[in-house]
Amino acid sequence: MRLPLWRLLSGSFLLLALVAVLLSLAPVYLADFQFRRFLRQTVAGSGLDSMTEQALRQKLAGRAQELSLPLAENQVVITHPGGNTRVEMNYAVRQDFLLYQVDLHFHPAAFRETAHR
Repeated sequence: MRLPLWRLLSGSFLLLALVAVLLSLAPVYLADFQFRRFLRQTVAGSGLDSMTEQALRQKLAGRAQELSLPLAENQVVITHPGGNTRVEMNYAVRQDFLLYQVDLHFHPAAFRETAHR
């Protein structure tokens, strides 16, 4: 059974369009992955105890800027539930396509338990 040419062409076009969308979104998701890894390492690191909350906000926002992620210092929320440390933030990255815009929302967070004696 042979496919009509128009079906083959439209199927190929659709497949290429999906690949193009995926390739354009991949850098944003890769940057978010790198940022989440940095966040976990920073919160788990021994230097966290000597760092002020403002310094931590600046460090995280600075790394986000290096990765071209739109995160401001005031979007970094640091809480201390039960003496532990929780760092969370929300940001959105807008991607523009020819006929459509999409906002990709990210909610990275990290938690550090304080050793109980």
